[in-house]
Amino acid sequence: MKDVARLFDYFKDAFHLNVENRKLYMPQIILILVKTCIFLAFGIFIYQVIVSFEYTGFSENVIKDAVFGLAWWIAGMILLGIIGGIVIEAGLFNMYRVCIYERELRSGEFFEGVRKNFLKFLLADFIMLIVWLLIFIPYIIIGVLSLLTGFVLIPLMISVFTIMWKVSMAVDDVFVIEGFKRGFHFAVEHFIPLSVLVIIRESFLNLGNGSWKSNSRSSSSNSSSNFMDDLPIDIEPPDITVHQGYLKALPYIKIGFYVMLPVISIAVIVGSLVRMVFQIFFGLASFIMYADNVSKPDERSSWEVE
Repeated sequence: MKDVARLFDYFKDAFHLNVENRKLYMPQIILILVKTCIFLAFGIFIYQVIVSFEYTGFSENVIKDAVFGLAWWIAGMILLGIIGGIVIEAGLFNMYRVCIYERELRSGEFFEGVRKNFLKFLLADFIMLIVWLLIFIPYIIIGVLSLLTGFVLIPLMISVFTIMWKVSMAVDDVFVIEGFKRGFHFAVEHFIPLSVLVIIRESFLNLGNGSWKSNSRSSSSNSSSNFMDDLPIDIEPPDITVHQGYLKALPYIKIGFYVMLPVISIAVIVGSLVRMVFQIFFGLASFIMYADNVSKPDERSSWEVE
């Protein structure tokens, strides 16, 4: 229980470091803005596709071109999200290390972290992807047999034993395998407090995710209900063509699009900002916990958890 109670000391120190180092927010804010711009561009692309059907109709070639274009956009957005997330994580982890051990962020620490950690973090994420692919079927079976409990417990246990993997790579400047060994041994030695930390972290991060999802769902439901209320009640004859029906519905589709695109964009930005605050706070807490239990006394002479 003493180790669990000490988590609150880590949280307190993480809060002070968070307040003293506002530069930690800049990389994630930039990434959020970039993602938002790409999302808006994707929305405009979809709008252009929708409008183009007014002139091109719904021939097989037109549908193929539209699907191909959407697939390229979605693949590009996914790739950008993965690469951008690893870049931000690699840079921020080095900034966390500097905040804890040196107490003052200097210019260039983010890019130094990207240079040192990007390849290691990329390999670590690739290994985790392979692991999930290997255990996916057993994961589904266990989750169903355990009445859905396994769907929650298995990811939590994996997070407990891997949360310090990248932390050890960033702090100790070791490569992937050695970092995993040190992070795993840390998790075994501090299983209970680390489990509590992971549960609290995941709860807050999911809260951040749920905020924008609930907002976007409520906005979309309200918009769709208004949209349905405004639709004409005249019933068309049964021999109306698909293209003719589309032309009659197109003005209402445009109105719905004008409403939904900015609403969803704002909801995504708000949710991402909330999640960013929690990520940085718990990232600092994880580093403080690792440093307090692993680092040598002279290495942490510039800070102490009271």
